[in-house]
Amino acid sequence: MKIPRPEELRAHHDERWAELDQDIKIKAMAAVRCVSTKEDVDKIKKAYAKNPATWWTPYHFYWGMKIRNKIRTLARVLDDQLPSGNWDDYYVPAVEAAFGLRPMI
Repeated sequence: MKIPRPEELRAHHDERWAELDQDIKIKAMAAVRCVSTKEDVDKIKKAYAKNPATWWTPYHFYWGMKIRNKIRTLARVLDDQLPSGNWDDYYVPAVEAAFGLRPMI
């Protein structure tokens, strides 16, 4: 099993974000902001500053699952509406964009 290098992870999220419809991006970012606390934002920004490619890895299974589920319900965008068919590919850049860590477009 090949473990992706940080630059490969970053490129993956860049590519997935670029392919996502603008309307879905807006809905996803709004959902992320709606359910995120100031503490969440501060922790993510601190982790992102240390490593922009892998900040999300310790959050993926608990906090990340919560965010993915909230995007599905609040934004009303299910996985089958996504190009890859999986929010795992899109929630990281959605969080980054919602918190001002990446451009929306």
